[in-house]
Amino acid sequence: YKKKKSMKLTIELFSDDWNNGYELRVYKTKKNAKKNKKVLVKKTFKGAPTKVKVKNKKLKNKKTLYVRARSYKYCYNVKYYSKWSKPLKVKIKK
Repeated sequence: YKKKKSMKLTIELFSDDWNNGYELRVYKTKKNAKKNKKVLVKKTFKGAPTKVKVKNKKLKNKKTLYVRARSYKYCYNVKYYSKWSKPLKVKIKK
C-alpha cells in the first residue's frame, strides 16, 4: 500500500482593501472552468494574502490545470462577491 503524495500549487493574488477574503477553484479543463462544473479543489482564504498555497492529493505532477478566483466582503453581515476571474492556465511542477 502506497500513500499518495499531495502536490502543491502556488498562486499569487493581487489584493486591495475592498475584500475580506478570496475563494479559489481548480479545474481540469478550460471548458469546465468556464461553465463552473467538476471542481477539483475549492479553497477559501480569509484576509488578503498575496501568495496562496493549495495542497491536495487530486493535483498531479506535470499536469495543466485551470484556476479561477473571486474576492468577497462582508457588509452588515451580508457576504458580497466580485465576479469570477477568467480561467488562468497553471502547470504543476515538482
